[in-house]
Amino acid sequence: EQDIAMMAEAGINAVRIYDPLSDRLILDLLWERRIFAVPTMYMSGELDANRLKDDVNRVRDHPAILMWQLGNEWNYHGFYVGLPYETCVQNIKEAARTIRAHDGSRPIATVYGGLPAEWAIDGLPEIDVWGVNYYHGLSFEHIFDEWRDRSDKPLYLAEYGADAWNALKGEEDDEAQAVATSTLTADIANHSSVLGGVCLGGFLFEWSDEWWKDQAGSLDEHDVGGIAPGGGPWPDLTFNE
Repeated sequence: EQDIAMMAEAGINAVRIYDPLSDRLILDLLWERRIFAVPTMYMSGELDANRLKDDVNRVRDHPAILMWQLGNEWNYHGFYVGLPYETCVQNIKEAARTIRAHDGSRPIATVYGGLPAEWAIDGLPEIDVWGVNYYHGLSFEHIFDEWRDRSDKPLYLAEYGADAWNALKGEEDDEAQAVATSTLTADIANHSSVLGGVCLGGFLFEWSDEWWKDQAGSLDEHDVGGIAPGGGPWPDLTFNE
């Protein structure tokens, strides 16, 4: 409840969740603050269509569900298990058909690492909305113009932002993080669909630290360092998650 209250105070109106969300109490608490949820219904491994159906049916009647999301930059890692690209595409198609058979009222999204090529977009007509994870310093470069040329479907930034550790200085740098957050958020707002742009909005990455990501580190201490594909956040281009 404290986290959700802080989100509302910060003006957050939607949260992206990296797993299915079946806890209706959490959904109720979010909706009390008029915060939407975007659960990831298929995150990793091979697709289990029966489980997906059950996950959708548990919460499909809840008003807090904004849309259904499939995958997270799966083009980089093959749903975290190295599935071939074409297998990923076929699994997404099946997942989208399964969801639509049980809830035809909400859009279905997928999250790509970087901006997908036109052939990738055209290869998934089952997808209504495209999310992209994008980290390139203080700019989104030309992705909004490029997206307009490639597709007429809605776009959102599924991940953007910067961590608070500056590897160039070897210390916490809240000022640099604030600069990145405000600069990138303003860029999204300037290209908002409300103003005739192509972008629905964006999800800052992230609300809570993921100390577990450093397999060699401690779960009780905030380790630094790390790498990830597709560029990096301001100012050190390093993912200190």
